[in-house]
Amino acid sequence: MKRNFKIPDGRLVQTTLRNMHGLWDSSGDCNGCRLKAKKKEFGFFVFEGSLYVFIDNSVLELSSVTISNEIIEKKSLLSNQKRILRVCKGKQQLICTEYKRKKKFDNNPFWPTDEEDADFYLWISNVLNDPERVQVLLEVYSGNMEESAEPNN
Repeated sequence: MKRNFKIPDGRLVQTTLRNMHGLWDSSGDCNGCRLKAKKKEFGFFVFEGSLYVFIDNSVLELSSVTISNEIIEKKSLLSNQKRILRVCKGKQQLICTEYKRKKKFDNNPFWPTDEEDADFYLWISNVLNDPERVQVLLEVYSGNMEESAEPNN
């Protein structure tokens, strides 16, 4: 999915985003991911070596937001526990989404699985809070911009 965003310095950037609600499609280049968090679109993209987080049309540098994912109601590891995803800028809450993951967590004894494998909100929260994993995103998505940024007139 192609999207244009105005980054904080005022430049307009064209992105190609992978939709994380559909099947994983490794064909074609993209420079970020997106998903719907209730009524808001949430995701990230890489441009010029920086990682940006977007909520609808609002774009922020990753360093300016805090992202958390917490268990609200825990039954057991295998159950669909109730969780909450929060994205904040300072004290302002930009996204607050309560959810139960749609896929059941499969604790398979034959190969390693992780709770993240069944919960994209948890995955994105964990990745964007881990400097090593952010570095992997920067490396993977850095070379996939179609056009350079244009000044916004």
